[in-house]
Amino acid sequence: IDELKIHENIKEFLKFTFSVINEGKPHKIAAIFTFGRENLIPNMFNEILREFEKNITDKDISKLIYYFERHIELDEDEHGPMALEMVSMLAENDPKKWNEIESISIQALEKRILLWDAINEQIQDKSYSSERAKKNETHSLSFNK
Repeated sequence: IDELKIHENIKEFLKFTFSVINEGKPHKIAAIFTFGRENLIPNMFNEILREFEKNITDKDISKLIYYFERHIELDEDEHGPMALEMVSMLAENDPKKWNEIESISIQALEKRILLWDAINEQIQDKSYSSERAKKNETHSLSFNK
């Protein structure tokens, strides 16, 4: 990860994620997955979809909208509740595990905010975006700041 030419915030997000995985505590891994993704992303996608519908009027994006709506529905109705149940089962009634879940979940949210900040920064950086478009790049390997 250190050698990748990507935004430092993205590196930090990846390092955090893999450090939790490498620690090997299932309740902590489940917590970052659940509270840093599964219970968070559906609301974000709902907002993005509403913006798409408002702002993209010259193209038929109905299939894309359907795809996202189906994904959101699965996350909200199935994946989210199952993830919460998984965390609960792994933590059992152990107060130490619940404290670790709370702490790691807060860290996961902080790292995700850094990730989103990096993405936003790259979107806003028009010269970077233009250069990537010219090279037909779909990843951040040429990012240098």
